[in-house]
Amino acid sequence: MQTSELEQAGDLIMPAEWELHDSTWLSWPHNQETWTAFLDAAEAAMVEVVAALAPHEHVHINVLDADHGRHVGALLAKQASLEAFTLHQVPTNDAWIRDHGAIFVTRRED
Repeated sequence: MQTSELEQAGDLIMPAEWELHDSTWLSWPHNQETWTAFLDAAEAAMVEVVAALAPHEHVHINVLDADHGRHVGALLAKQASLEAFTLHQVPTNDAWIRDHGAIFVTRRED
């Protein structure tokens, strides 16, 4: 990095989860080894989360593949508008997006 790039990087901050934002990212639970007999309950809870968020912000959801996306979309269609969420085919180990999700940064405001 050149000096000017380093100076600019010093202006970057990672906003806290409670700060204003445009959307929320989730990864849908799917790992049967993790959830054993509770996968259906975990999915039901995620539907409730998306339904609670959807009237206020867009929700991005990682799914394993097209089949998983159809399954998740069918679950969500009963509780949230299809325009309220976007499914992304991003294979993950499971739903713990804090362990594998993107990190967003913004420039510090004056």
